[in-house]
Amino acid sequence: LFNSGAEAVENAVKIARAHTGRQAVVVFDHGYHGRTNLTMALTAKNMPYKHGFGPFAPEVYRVPVAYGYRWP
Repeated sequence: LFNSGAEAVENAVKIARAHTGRQAVVVFDHGYHGRTNLTMALTAKNMPYKHGFGPFAPEVYRVPVAYGYRWP
């Protein structure tokens, strides 16, 4: 059990990195993942969450998320 969602996300990333042996993480754009250092690296929005913090974890790649409401 974890105290917050950010802790759960951070531990999931740590487990995935340990299992695969890879450091890179792929996240959906426009997502909010938490306020720990690692989860802020995963969070896409700079203001107000990431401004003034850092350096953040390297090898975080963003992919666009499907937005069905605006789909042609």
